[in-house]
Amino acid sequence: MSTEEDSHVIVNPIAGNHKCRRLIPEITSKLLEKGIAHHLKVSKYHGHVTKLAQQAKERGCKRIIVCGGDGTINEAIHALVDSDVKLGVLPLGTGNDFARTLGIKEDLNFACNVLRDEKVRRVDLVKVNGNKYYGSVGGIGFDAEVASWANRYKRFAPGATIYLLAILAKLFTYKFKKVVIAHDTGKHTGEILMAAIGNTEWYGGGINITPTALMDDGILDICVVQKINKLKLLLFFPSAFKGTHTRFSEVKLYRTKKISISSETPLQLLGDGEILGETPVSLEVMPQALNILAP
Repeated sequence: MSTEEDSHVIVNPIAGNHKCRRLIPEITSKLLEKGIAHHLKVSKYHGHVTKLAQQAKERGCKRIIVCGGDGTINEAIHALVDSDVKLGVLPLGTGNDFARTLGIKEDLNFACNVLRDEKVRRVDLVKVNGNKYYGSVGGIGFDAEVASWANRYKRFAPGATIYLLAILAKLFTYKFKKVVIAHDTGKHTGEILMAAIGNTEWYGGGINITPTALMDDGILDICVVQKINKLKLLLFFPSAFKGTHTRFSEVKLYRTKKISISSETPLQLLGDGEILGETPVSLEVMPQALNILAP
């Protein structure tokens, strides 16, 4: 059973279209029901989760539990990378792709049982330009623009729905980007729709973009979608939700430990749905950089 000193809960109140705020009494009750005594803090601004997690770590806290989606987890990761603190997740956000990969269901009782059982898994992270991190998938090009649009309007619809609407909104206005992608075994040069760099399989509320990615193999999976006609593109995205998009001739897959991306014009890089930089960018895998509580 946990003690009050070793469990710190951070709630992102706006996650999941403010669902986390409404569920605070139930979160507290359910944790206590499972024997998890805790302090609970509510974040107040973007970046506050990182600060609260860092403060808890400095006080000697050995377990930090975050309530929210991928963006909330991303903030916590920035405080806990390469530490011995265990991160627990209550997946209550719009996108819960990191939790999905871990097998943590979007069910409060199930997630609290995972916390109670305290099974620790050591997983990889991705370092961006030496000072930023993400845990699931990063992307440039079309997918980054879709994620940015979805983040602006996510209060209007649930996770998978808002990403689908974002795809439709961007589909006919997007211009292909000319990039150079250097990885461990060579270079990919040319016009692309998008490039996804996966530590895990899923992003965008359930798009299986890098279906062979494993979060503990010390390798990054890259999915590059080359210039593709708009009609074929309409078929591509339903396939991407199933992970069968790799059959398209325009899709190129690579595996690497390091990757650098440059482009004619600066392109945003999003990781865990958060803007982490813009091209030129360098990314590398950080093997077993995070302790996570998982089934």
